[in-house]
Amino acid sequence: KQVLRSIKPQNIDDVAISIALGRPGAMAFVKSYNDYKHYGDNTLINKFPEKIRDLVKNTGGILVLQVQLIAISRRMANFTAQESDSLRYIIGKKKTSEMPKWKDKFISQSISNGFDKDFCEWIWNESFIPSSNYSFNASHSYGYAYLTAITAYLKANHPLQFFLSLLKNAKNEQDPTSEISKIQSELHHFGIRLLPPHIIHSELDFSIQEGNIRYGL
Repeated sequence: KQVLRSIKPQNIDDVAISIALGRPGAMAFVKSYNDYKHYGDNTLINKFPEKIRDLVKNTGGILVLQVQLIAISRRMANFTAQESDSLRYIIGKKKTSEMPKWKDKFISQSISNGFDKDFCEWIWNESFIPSSNYSFNASHSYGYAYLTAITAYLKANHPLQFFLSLLKNAKNEQDPTSEISKIQSELHHFGIRLLPPHIIHSELDFSIQEGNIRYGL
């Protein structure tokens, strides 16, 4: 909630980045992202050469998504798709013993490709290595972002039907009683009551009755 209030998402990219940043490790970069998004602070982005700046523009110069790491290593060092994904896997799994050979290869090939040696060292030490603590799978983050946007819309505009669906699905959770209790704690914000079971009025499952939701039998 703090991340969302701070970032104030306006599109699906913002939602996806909020999800990626709202975790231990990545939380440290919320301020940097906000300074870029809301105040036009390009300090971090300007450290990146023009040739790769477009790859970090959406995230304010932070390697939030693993796909950025793959794209940068391909463009800077001409890594193959397989090599880039191997590097992503090694960094993501913190296989430190395997890092030196990749560092030498990445930096030497990037320099041969026209990139400044100091920048190559900087991006490896300050972006690639630390990103193992916070970089996120893009398809995972965007998948959650779309679900977030859709469910937020339904909750805001069709709360009765939204909560009815959640309650009907509670039986599939590991602890249905706790799940129902959690859903019920939200209902008062929308002026909805969870009515008790009734031998005449209840259906087999939860149902809508006169603007409220009735327990099923």
